[in-house]
Amino acid sequence: MAKTFSRHIVNGEEFLVRDEQARQVLNGIANVPVTWIQGKYIDENGNYISYVNSNATDKIPIMDPAGINKRNIYIKVKINSAAYIAYYDKNGTLISTETTQETGDVVFETETKNTQEAYFVAITNLTGFTPIIMEGVYDSNIGQIYDVIPNKNNLYDPNDSRIQEGKFIDWNRVMSLDGFAITHPIPVKAGISYTYTQPAAGIGNTTQYAVCDAFGNVKAFRTDKQIINDTITFTETESCYVLLNIPLNTVGRKWFKICETSIFNSNYTPYTGKLVGKKILYNGDSIAESRKGSSFSSNGGGYPELIKNITGGTYENRAVGGGTLAVKADRHNVCTDIENMSSTGDLICLEGGINDYWGNIPLGDFSESDFTGTVDNTTVCGALESILRQAINKWPGKPIVFVIVHKITDTAWARNSAGYNFAEEREKMIGICEKYSIPYLDMWAAGGLNAYMEVLNEGYLNGGASVHPDGCHPDVNGYKKYYVPRLIALFESLIPFDD
Repeated sequence: MAKTFSRHIVNGEEFLVRDEQARQVLNGIANVPVTWIQGKYIDENGNYISYVNSNATDKIPIMDPAGINKRNIYIKVKINSAAYIAYYDKNGTLISTETTQETGDVVFETETKNTQEAYFVAITNLTGFTPIIMEGVYDSNIGQIYDVIPNKNNLYDPNDSRIQEGKFIDWNRVMSLDGFAITHPIPVKAGISYTYTQPAAGIGNTTQYAVCDAFGNVKAFRTDKQIINDTITFTETESCYVLLNIPLNTVGRKWFKICETSIFNSNYTPYTGKLVGKKILYNGDSIAESRKGSSFSSNGGGYPELIKNITGGTYENRAVGGGTLAVKADRHNVCTDIENMSSTGDLICLEGGINDYWGNIPLGDFSESDFTGTVDNTTVCGALESILRQAINKWPGKPIVFVIVHKITDTAWARNSAGYNFAEEREKMIGICEKYSIPYLDMWAAGGLNAYMEVLNEGYLNGGASVHPDGCHPDVNGYKKYYVPRLIALFESLIPFDD
């Protein structure tokens, strides 16, 4: 059954909450079952000791084994009398205990407890009431725990000591193999689709992964998984943990990613805007290229594919990695490729300029008032003028957009051998767009994505083929967080209401 969502105000904040009566009871993080130990009590040292008429839980996961995100887990229990709450690290070693003298229903919020290094919690002296364990938010006014939209960040931690380098999950076995590694146990929830990075280069069209417990003990193998667009997508029918192959030569230990498939194109906010059913035509370089099935780590199909997935429209994309605006021998260029683009489209989005800078193509100049004179399409300015003239004449009355890329390392103020930097090239491109009254998206100045900031470079610019991060190419999260929302907003502002 498809999940639906509603909005709730909890403690002054608005949350998207799963319906199903606005809550979903989870038996532990990732639905890991809670095990009851009859006739046992947890003492102040975290030891299980025999105690008549007492029950205790086994160690309940309150954080995924990677420990990369602090999960806000609520545990609602009915306590008979004083109880010890014990916290354990990833190896099951006691960290600390605390006690409560409360009776009746008590809600423990693990985020506020001593859980800086805790992966598991256990509670004792329960009345036989099955604890409600949920990732979400707790409304103390009504005693309700809401299951909110979960954290969509990467579930993989490159610093986890349990990553096994030199190992590979083969058909029904784990074997030694240079150039690969196996992840730490990664929690997945029943019925949820997950996607992870898996370039076909060096592997082939299929691969496999293993189902395991929280400590990495293999329970089953999943074989013959199809690699599509350098990713694997899978769904488990029961909540569990999985071990995945990391191709170290093409992805690297640090840049492997796994997250819920619906990280951006969620099913709780169906798109109903003006781009529904619209066809968008694209051209440019690798920033606009979809790069499906290439040796690059997945960029989710780039912003053309991601926008299509959200809006339900269609697109044609002639962008090619390394492409320029200006005419250059043996290289894709937008200037001469306009004639090869489809004549039918509802909106045209063009992008480029960074490879002109890197290729030392002359910058050139332009006249603010000459709209018919000869231009030199072997220069950046002349080529962009030619591109916009061609576009206006080929698609009269259709919205045309130009995209200026984000700040890329070692380009903004460093002069190339042609004597200019990208900051100066950007000024020229803006001037030409304004000359022809063409709307532009200036990601360089106000797009939020700046490769000079290490946290952004490492977090969102991991779409390169061999170097991660590369200071240039967005990965799927970079596109979704920065390019996609801004492009959709701009596109919607340009589509006529009666179109």
